[in-house]
Amino acid sequence: MENGKEPDSMMVKYNKMAAFQIKHIPHKSKLLQAVQVSSEEITCEIYPNLGASLQKLEWQGKDIIKGIKSDQKDITVYQDLYSSAPLFPFPGRVDNGSYFFQDKIHRLELNEPERSNAIHGLVAFESFELIQTIQEGNSIKLEFLLSKKKPSTGFPFNFDLKIQYQISGSGIAISFEATNTGSTSFPFGIGWHPYFKSSQLSEATLRFDASHEISYNQNLIPTGRKQHTLPTTFQVGSMELDTCFILETPQLVLQTNEYQLNMQMGSSNQSYVQLYIPEQRDCIAIEPMTCIPNAFNHKKGLLELAPNSNYTYTINLTLCCYE
Repeated sequence: MENGKEPDSMMVKYNKMAAFQIKHIPHKSKLLQAVQVSSEEITCEIYPNLGASLQKLEWQGKDIIKGIKSDQKDITVYQDLYSSAPLFPFPGRVDNGSYFFQDKIHRLELNEPERSNAIHGLVAFESFELIQTIQEGNSIKLEFLLSKKKPSTGFPFNFDLKIQYQISGSGIAISFEATNTGSTSFPFGIGWHPYFKSSQLSEATLRFDASHEISYNQNLIPTGRKQHTLPTTFQVGSMELDTCFILETPQLVLQTNEYQLNMQMGSSNQSYVQLYIPEQRDCIAIEPMTCIPNAFNHKKGLLELAPNSNYTYTINLTLCCYE
């Protein structure tokens, strides 16, 4: 995709850069067009028109992320699960879709109408442009850009959001860079919503350092925090999880029967992670966030971006697979 332009035919095109191969995968549905990056160790697929979301992460032949495929019905799956979606300008939910900022009440679209909430931000279904690819030694960077100048319902602010994937043989780093291109400050938080696969989830273990979790009401809106009783390392077993933890250190380890995932979250403020196990119990959502849900109202972890300023949040994933 030279100079960020889409291929002008339905032919699959290649751009080989050292050990990496870039493959542009067309589809009759614009939403399901994909960019694939692969090497001997790793294969990634990114969907530019679904929030530049990472829908495939295969490492040493093992599927790590549960994402969608190039099937029209999977668009509905993405709408329901937000598989690997970027969450901006807010992760989680906003109570009744309303918040108060700069002496004004703003009302977001209620895209979770059954609970009267706005959920998971405004960019998961936006189209990003691939603006450049950069080869650096044994890694490659892909940069996708959304330039939002038409105000969204309930968020009348101009911004750029750049998502950068730096892919190497040992894993992937994902950076979200928000820039305020308007004339007034705006509130924001950033999150990411991946699901990590496990064929034996009950035997998987999690390790992270957190003394508190968030408590919720019936509409999954935070009401406070409480101490949790889980040890630093624990086995998933049969437990149900849809819980946000306040991390003491910005890192987490998931160990399954096939691989170990190390997640490092970089942030200048408190780090949070939401853990969720879907009904099928074949994966676990591990969602790093800069703030907890409904931060637009209670301000816990909420950030504010001044005009002409930017903020970068980076998530590093390193992988180790078993024989």
